[in-house]
Amino acid sequence: MLNTEELQIFGMSTAYAVFDDAVDGTGERRRRAAAELYRTGEQMGLTGDLLRLYLTLQLIRDENPFSLALERRDALPDGTLWKTALADAALLRRAYVQAPLTYAGYKPMHAAQGAVGVAAQRIGALTDSLCKAKSDQAFLEALTSFYRTYGVGVFALQYAFYLDQENHLIPVRDFEQIRLSDLWGYEEQKKSIAENTAAFVAGGQANNVLLYGDSGTGKSSCIKALLNEFADAGLRMIQVHKHQLAGLQQVISIAKERNYAFVLYMDDLSFEDFETEYKYLKAVMEGGLAPSPSNMLVYATSNRRHLVRESWADRNTDDLHANDTKQEKLSLYSRFGLAVYFEKPGQEDYFEICRYLAHRRGLSVSDEELIRQARAFSVLRTGTSGRIAQQLVDMLAVKQNQQRGKD
Repeated sequence: MLNTEELQIFGMSTAYAVFDDAVDGTGERRRRAAAELYRTGEQMGLTGDLLRLYLTLQLIRDENPFSLALERRDALPDGTLWKTALADAALLRRAYVQAPLTYAGYKPMHAAQGAVGVAAQRIGALTDSLCKAKSDQAFLEALTSFYRTYGVGVFALQYAFYLDQENHLIPVRDFEQIRLSDLWGYEEQKKSIAENTAAFVAGGQANNVLLYGDSGTGKSSCIKALLNEFADAGLRMIQVHKHQLAGLQQVISIAKERNYAFVLYMDDLSFEDFETEYKYLKAVMEGGLAPSPSNMLVYATSNRRHLVRESWADRNTDDLHANDTKQEKLSLYSRFGLAVYFEKPGQEDYFEICRYLAHRRGLSVSDEELIRQARAFSVLRTGTSGRIAQQLVDMLAVKQNQQRGKD
């Protein structure tokens, strides 16, 4: 059906062979191909003609000179690469037209949600466009439009990533769907960070960002919300832990070649005085012989403004160059061009956050009872913050659901 040996640009991945085996294979090869189709359908939450959806997914994932050039929005229509891709498009379009409907009408066991749901929608929409193409040229133009809009490979369908033990990028499938408007208060802080991020994804000048201050005030939630706000504009986020800083060069080498704006996200960042990983972070932010990629910034949260711990012993030292040592430790903070302070809310603001969250959750509780509970809960937790307000509302929601179950 789809002889990958005839393809010149696409089809380098062995994943394309699954399509052939599902159509023309026999025995064990066909069973394995079917299992792979079903695994992918469930993992990606695909709905519809699973065979063609699977082929579309491989085209989206296929990082080749043609697709990468389109991601960079390079001009191609008159070049050799375009003509070669058009020849491939003829073979691919034939596969879409002639493939049997054996796997049509597929429904996953669980509907795709969040980022996975967005990916499934994009795969489905592109599949529809490719199936409706009336010519090889129209087929290739539909594919071209997707690459120019969303890019190619894992970054085209996923927004959030973390690093495994070998520093490989792993997509976050259940990324929290939170928006800046969901966070009560801190309007100036949100505005400042959003403006910096908007400039960054637009290709303008932007700063590394440090969100510091009291715990539970929404610093991490703010950064997560930024990804949801700007993902469609090309923002991608990679969470990094401080013990992984020494091995970031592999990630940087990948990111600098892609047409996305990457944020390295470091949560609850701080260093003890004996930890030296902060020097790697300074190198990432400043660059060495080669400058830091213009499409990469660091966004970090911390409860401390000065990220490297100081002690009184540092001030009473026999180090002949004590001031130099001190400045070395303090210099990391200065690498963040934008430092935004998050202060814990006062009691009245804490009550307002509780009201806001209770309303969003749909709790049936009087204002008087809610404030009574909020005051008692803050005493129990020895503080007021957005996190404590959220914990209170979660607890009240559980109690309310349990009461409804009894009724």
